[in-house]
Amino acid sequence: MSLKKSLIYVILLLLTALVFSGCGSKAAPAQEVSAAESGEKSAQAEAQETKSSEPSAEAPQAPSSETKPQEDPASKPAASQPAGKDNAPSADDPGKTAQPSQPENKPADAPAQTAPAAPSDDTKPAEKTEPAAPSEPAAPSEQPSNTDAKSEAPAEGNGGKKKKDSYSGFFEDSLFIGDSRSVGLVEYGNVGEPTAFCHTGLSVYNYDNDDLDVAGFGKISLADLLELGSFDRVYVGLGINELGYAEDTTVQKFGELIDMIKANQPSANIYVLANLHVTAARSRKDKIHNNGKIDSLNSRLESLCDGTKVIFIDGNPLFDDGNGALSEDFTGDNTHLYARCYPTWSQLIYESSKQ
Repeated sequence: MSLKKSLIYVILLLLTALVFSGCGSKAAPAQEVSAAESGEKSAQAEAQETKSSEPSAEAPQAPSSETKPQEDPASKPAASQPAGKDNAPSADDPGKTAQPSQPENKPADAPAQTAPAAPSDDTKPAEKTEPAAPSEPAAPSEQPSNTDAKSEAPAEGNGGKKKKDSYSGFFEDSLFIGDSRSVGLVEYGNVGEPTAFCHTGLSVYNYDNDDLDVAGFGKISLADLLELGSFDRVYVGLGINELGYAEDTTVQKFGELIDMIKANQPSANIYVLANLHVTAARSRKDKIHNNGKIDSLNSRLESLCDGTKVIFIDGNPLFDDGNGALSEDFTGDNTHLYARCYPTWSQLIYESSKQ
């Protein structure tokens, strides 16, 4: 009986082994499939990791306009500027200053750099120097200023209007040639209506540059005016605008003007009006228009006069302060007379001319 049980027990063991053996053969392929899938996934992950580590093959983008190098404006040669004319300063236009010169062009081999901002006039003021008088002077600027007798010499007591001519037509056949002081003399001096070739800034260096509008003649040059007109007396009131030139050259130019008047108006008497002084305040500060230079030129002009056909008239004693300077009582700008003062000057001219 025990043997039979033993056989049964053995058979059950074999059946059990067979059952477990069949289950194991079925599970193995499943494990193999799972392992294959896991290997494939690992390969894909490795490939993905490899791909991410490689540099991108995208085409580089074109640089934006912000990163585009700017062209250096300093590398371009600047247009050359014409050299300015070195004119002597005019007393009729004291506010005029020389223009600063243009900077030099940048050399071609200079390294490119950002062009610096132009400095303001305040950062580097121009050195103020006395202009040298040229040996062969160019004509001064003829730009009129606002400092002539009309604008700066208000009349007192007559509202700036002309008074009635007090010389009975004495100057009717006269010609006045002059600068802004002569403009004031003709406008406010009670001289009637003489022929006047007068203009602010006029000098012996530029009287033949432009035609002037002359009553009775229209726009005309001085040479044509002397040739076409007929005058008993010619008054020359120039000199203040010539002080910036070499005195010898200025005196020579005055001599040429007097000779031209003599040649075209042989019967006329010529009167050279002395330059009026400036105030002591201006004379001290102004290296060009000062009383020392005025007195020197007046002395040279007087030497051109013979006292008969060419006569020198000095009006300075009428307006000086006692120290050889224009009295501040007679001027508002240190140079030109008040309108009320011109009749005093014209009275002296009348008295000196009627003899």
